[in-house]
Amino acid sequence: MTREIREAAMPLDRAWMPYSKKAAAEGWNMFPHDNGLFQLQCVDEAGILQGDAEALAYVVKKALAGSKMHLLALYLDGRPVDCVVYIVTPFVTKPRNRKGDGE
Repeated sequence: MTREIREAAMPLDRAWMPYSKKAAAEGWNMFPHDNGLFQLQCVDEAGILQGDAEALAYVVKKALAGSKMHLLALYLDGRPVDCVVYIVTPFVTKPRNRKGDGE
């Protein structure tokens, strides 16, 4: 990792620091990524969420409900919107009841 990338990531690290413990208690957190920035991931040891995709879906749901912490996490993660939509869709869509299903 180049010095410039590390220096660019430092303010992001400081921005996230106040939220790290709360995020970990929810089963996810921001972790250093190969590109020198951060990636939202599941905290496997917490046993709360079942992987990175579920963690991302959880954070998206909370951000849409107005949580500043979760919105900041999505901003720091920096994935393209189409990537986020692709990952979280299985977690946020429910099959619709069809006629004849008995409901």
